[in-house]
Amino acid sequence: MRPRHAGTMPTTLDQIEEIDQIVEKTTEWPDETVTLLIDRLSRARQPEEDEELSEEWKATLNRRYEEIKSGKVKTIPREEVTAEIRKILGR
Repeated sequence: MRPRHAGTMPTTLDQIEEIDQIVEKTTEWPDETVTLLIDRLSRARQPEEDEELSEEWKATLNRRYEEIKSGKVKTIPREEVTAEIRKILGR
């Protein structure tokens, strides 16, 4: 049974099927496009006043971006992360 958050409506079978279709479709997309989708969904669900990032958070994002861009930090491919999560969860 899936946990429900307070104040949320239960997910219908139709919604689950739609989610499955979206997941199937997005597996063909480049990572950057999936990231954009996730960002847009997150932003659509948050109040507008949360849109503005603090200067500290902007600095952190810029630092992390530069670390990745310079090669100082390596990213982990989604497939490896997913496999590790499934291993931890025993799936």
